[in-house]
Amino acid sequence: MNSTVNILYLEDNPRDAELVRDKLQQTGMVFEVQIASNRAEYEAALGQTTFDLILSDYKLPDYDGMAALALAHEKYPKIPFIMISGTLGEEEAVDCVLHGATDFVLKQHLYRLVPAVMRALIETQEHQKRLKTTKALRESEALHRHLMAKLPVGVIIVDALTRNIESVNAWAAALYGGAAEQIVGQRCHSFLCPAQEKKCPVLDLDQKVDHSEKILIQVDGSRLPILKSVTRIHVGGQEKLLECFVDITDRKQAEAEALKSQERHRIILQTAMDGFWTADMQGRLLEVNDTYCSMIGYSLHELLAMRITDLEVGETPNDIAAHSLTIKTRGEHRFETRHRRKDGSILDVEVSVQYRSTEDKLVAFIHDITKRKLAEKRIFLLNRARHISHCNIMQVD
Repeated sequence: MNSTVNILYLEDNPRDAELVRDKLQQTGMVFEVQIASNRAEYEAALGQTTFDLILSDYKLPDYDGMAALALAHEKYPKIPFIMISGTLGEEEAVDCVLHGATDFVLKQHLYRLVPAVMRALIETQEHQKRLKTTKALRESEALHRHLMAKLPVGVIIVDALTRNIESVNAWAAALYGGAAEQIVGQRCHSFLCPAQEKKCPVLDLDQKVDHSEKILIQVDGSRLPILKSVTRIHVGGQEKLLECFVDITDRKQAEAEALKSQERHRIILQTAMDGFWTADMQGRLLEVNDTYCSMIGYSLHELLAMRITDLEVGETPNDIAAHSLTIKTRGEHRFETRHRRKDGSILDVEVSVQYRSTEDKLVAFIHDITKRKLAEKRIFLLNRARHISHCNIMQVD
């Protein structure tokens, strides 16, 4: 007890009050004693100050200890009260205790005062600790019940020995499509993951925690995809499984739609008139469509083992690396270049390339411009021939 102990002492005899004060010095504690010599002072003190301990004489001219005890218990029922008397008989002492006194001490046996005071203060302190612990426990249990009821996650408790479900929260019952009473008592394998009998990852395969996708069998027999986490817990010395799960129907549907979209995307790219490939920032080819395979003469397997530098004719490896960084900075680029076919011939192409930042890769569409280049060459040669012919005519004239 490090803080000052405030004591109220109801005593009309100054000499007895001093004797009690001297005895209290033997406790070694820091204390302050307020003496009330009559009823009025006692009642006033109770109304003005909060005390840690009350001492009271049994007989006073205008008051008595039993009345003082009753008032103290009415106002401060948790404050310890010790009766001190020189004439207290056994019957009166028992009566004091029955009416709530913590202890009683005879004035002719004041050596008992110090242990009585210390015991009363320690018991009060321990009682307050127990009250705080009990309050905290009740609050924790209330919070637990609230979370179990409101948490948007299915929660069930399974007995590890019998594998029977012992409790469920409202969300679990809602996902099940029935009442909690329909779930409690069932074996967990008839409710969750029906194909996993005797293959429980935690109980049978010794995993500490299981986090996986499972199937919940609903009351109407339908199957609900869930993401479930299971871990071991101990309740009252018994091993249990805490199983938490969420409905992932929307996610599974989104994944299915994404797969369909990816397949449509793949079909479009594979049947496109232009060549298509993706490459990482080191120039390694990651995806190639059939059109580009036909354009360049290599198989898909061969191309996926190649780099842009193996195909590019117009740029050196250093040029290609610098060009890739430029595209990454700009986001896109369209340019003409030349690719080398497997048979060694040269293919004129127009490349439209974009940088995809989310995947840190290049996405390119390759258009064969061989015919356009041949047409441009013919036009150039025809214009040149006309120019030469015109010059010759001018010289003859």
